[in-house]
Amino acid sequence: MIEESSGRRLNSGQQWLDEWARMATQVEKNIVYDALFAVLNGTVFRRYRILNDLERTREFFVIVRDNLIIKVRFFDSEEFGIEYIGAPIAPPGRNVNAYYYEA
Repeated sequence: MIEESSGRRLNSGQQWLDEWARMATQVEKNIVYDALFAVLNGTVFRRYRILNDLERTREFFVIVRDNLIIKVRFFDSEEFGIEYIGAPIAPPGRNVNAYYYEA
């Protein structure tokens, strides 16, 4: 579990991070870890382009690069989860493009 001094912590989705990290370069890992720490410390909305999920109000996409997104879900003010990390195309069993709009 990843936790920041703000008290916010990652409580689900570690499997997405681990699976994605096996194929990622060190540069890509550094960029994603930076974005996740921005979620932890509350600066993600100032530092990154964000797309809201229209159907799931507690979920949003962090556009890390043109070819890399992280889908995050807030459970409450203290916990969040990773729903997806990867290319901004539909992952197996999901239709990512149908779920978001530009905020």
